[in-house]
Amino acid sequence: MGGACAGGQNKSLLDQGRAIDVGTGTLVKFPDGAAGLLLQPDMKPTAPAAVSEILQANKAEHTYKEMINELKSAPKDADDANLKKIVYKYKQSFKKANIDTFLCKVSQGKEEKSQVIKYLVFADTVKAKNYTPENVEEESSSGCTAM
Repeated sequence: MGGACAGGQNKSLLDQGRAIDVGTGTLVKFPDGAAGLLLQPDMKPTAPAAVSEILQANKAEHTYKEMINELKSAPKDADDANLKKIVYKYKQSFKKANIDTFLCKVSQGKEEKSQVIKYLVFADTVKAKNYTPENVEEESSSGCTAM
């Protein structure tokens, strides 16, 4: 019975953007003031609730919509450099709105059969002061890139 409740709670966290499933049921959870969304070819322009809260509180909805539209129009097989370029393009606009952005990438499985999960994290610099998501690496490497 406890598993069903925990599963429901996890689904709620995922739906709200308060957590990301990076494969095999492994969740990356975010603290208050931070939220994320998966980068997928079929991304919706509407942000998950927790991301929307951060964007609305900091008046950054327009910047988000512009960035998401550009990400959606990128080739489906866009490499990390192209994704970083798009996200980095909006870094200063988000920063001016007191939001740090992070482009993250997690690989699951063996090298030949690894699955790559890419996601964005938004952190309110007031509510989640000095927050950095898991797996942060330098901008030029793989992993989560502070933007």
